[in-house]
Parts: sequence; C-alpha cells; structure tokens
Amino acid sequence: FVLGAGVGMCMQNLVLVVQNTVSPTQIGTATSAVTFFRTIGGTAGMSAMGAILTHRIADYLKDPMGQLVAKMQQNPDPAILGDLKLLQSGTMPKPADLSPAVRTIVESAYGHGIGDVFLYASPVAIIAILAIIFLPNIPLGTKSNAERRVEKPRTGPVPVVASTE
Repeated sequence: FVLGAGVGMCMQNLVLVVQNTVSPTQIGTATSAVTFFRTIGGTAGMSAMGAILTHRIADYLKDPMGQLVAKMQQNPDPAILGDLKLLQSGTMPKPADLSPAVRTIVESAYGHGIGDVFLYASPVAIIAILAIIFLPNIPLGTKSNAERRVEKPRTGPVPVVASTE
C-alpha cells in the first residue's frame, strides 16, 4: 500500500513539474519524453527485479528441496515425489495443488524472494526521494497552455513553407 501510494502520488506531480517548466510550445514533447523514460525505466526495473526474484527463489528452494529429496529417499511419498518432479521440470503449478510439505517450501521461498527484491530496490527509491526533495520549488502556473502561448509567442526559426511555383 505504501509503495503504491508513494509511486502514485509522485508520478503525475512529476509530469506537472515538467509541464510547468517548459515553453508552451514544448509541452507535448516534454510530456511524451517523461512518459517514454518512465516506461523504459519501468521495463528495465521490472526485468532486473524479476531476474533477482528468480535467482533468490532458486537459492531459497535449493536447501529445503535437497533435504526433502533426502527424506523421500528414506520414506517415499508419491504425492511429494510427483510435486518434486513437476518443480524440477521448471513448471510452477498452483500452490493449492501442491502437497503441504512442498507448498510450504515454495511459499516460503517466494515470500523471502519478494522481500529481498523490495530490499534491493530500496536504494533506488531513496535516490528518487532525494532527487525529488532537491527539485527547485517553482510555483505552479495558473494559466492554461493557450493563455501561456498568447503571452509568450513562439521563439526560434519560423517554419518555411515550400512554394508551389
């Protein structure tokens, strides 16, 4: 909840900051740039965090599954052996379909892995908070883009229209 609320409250405000600081003729470009880089950052972040999650889950499954396999060699249980073969194939079944012993191990691995991902992502969140804190305080504009364009005429080269002669 805290993560979702924090991200949700920052995203649109950062777009407004960019829109408030650029020329009225550049609002579309600035807004699309913010959206583009947010999308690229989100994609890269999700890929990196997904890779970390997968690696951590594999680490958390290694020892308990090894112990369970050793236990099954002494006292085989067909349900647990079937679950172990299914997990070894790389398929992730629904946790409700797993035997209680295997389900506990898998749920624990996912819980710890997700906790690790949040821990690894926290430095990035702290850097983002610091960057937001150090943004210059510029009062929010009170005029629409059309009103701002009338006040501040277009600057830069005048577009040349090709002659049809």
